[in-house]
Amino acid sequence: MKNMLLRGGAAAVCGALLLSLAACGNSDAPVSDTTPTTVATTAPTTVPETLYDNLLTGEKSLKTQNNRPVAFMIDNYSASVRQKNIDKADLYVEAETEAGIPRIMAVFGSIDSVPAQVGPCRSARTPFVKMAKALDAIYCHVGGSTLGKAMIKEKRLTDLDSLVEVSRELKAVNGAVEHTKVFSRAKMDDAIKKRGISAKTATFAPYTFGEKAGDGAGNAVQVNISSRWKVSFTYDAATKQYTKHRNVLSSPEHVSYDGDPIRVSNVIIMYDSRFDEDSAHISFQLNAGNGTLVSGGTSRAVKWKRTDSGLSFTETDGTPLTVATGKTYICLTSATLANQTVLQ
Repeated sequence: MKNMLLRGGAAAVCGALLLSLAACGNSDAPVSDTTPTTVATTAPTTVPETLYDNLLTGEKSLKTQNNRPVAFMIDNYSASVRQKNIDKADLYVEAETEAGIPRIMAVFGSIDSVPAQVGPCRSARTPFVKMAKALDAIYCHVGGSTLGKAMIKEKRLTDLDSLVEVSRELKAVNGAVEHTKVFSRAKMDDAIKKRGISAKTATFAPYTFGEKAGDGAGNAVQVNISSRWKVSFTYDAATKQYTKHRNVLSSPEHVSYDGDPIRVSNVIIMYDSRFDEDSAHISFQLNAGNGTLVSGGTSRAVKWKRTDSGLSFTETDGTPLTVATGKTYICLTSATLANQTVLQ
């Protein structure tokens, strides 16, 4: 009996060993996979920013649909006066105001494009009131001549008066307080909101945008803005930009307080009938006339027309004027000075 138990136990052990060996030799047995799994990741999609048309430049540069221009009366009483942020404007109009001295109306394509401070700002004058009305611009000024203020009311021009603060930087370089007052963007935004002023316009651009060369010289231009004052520009073919000079072509570049020069794609000279509107101030008829476009290193004759409903430029054959995409500088001057314009 004892021998039978021993033989049974030995058989059980042998069976277990055989099963173990069979399992080790089975190639179909599952094998644990310890290789790490790589999970594919998708890069976040960048949604392109939606930009809207700038009526003044032909570029898609506005971040909102607020396309109504905003115009500032800028002090330009001497070649030494320093200005803040006017290099960032989209359109400029320069004209004589009194005693041969010009002012500049710097126009931004949208209230959203206006920097924190712009200036120094000065009083309203009738030629600029007419131009601002034609552009349906919000007109920003500090007081005005008697006739200038009367015309704002007569034409029902949307205006913002004296929303200014004194710039410490300009006070250090310009001296007298009237040459240091800058418009405050914060005060403007507040006034526009409180008064319910529309930031949009249905007014059309004064010209069309594209490429069209003239048949005249246009690498440099010098304009007699008055009998005492000249405005000049030189062309850079590499950038297709004109840089403004303070006076004659050999004078320094016109730079802002921060050192950035005024550069534009187009220069338009508007010749018009100039007259003394009172004993101190100069004005222009601003109905219609002839002019010159300087663009892309060339020049050609143009025509212009202004009403309270709009400003328009045409080719000499009456078709819409084509200008280069980008900023434009308008020089408004007496037709009697047209023969003194220099084109090189």
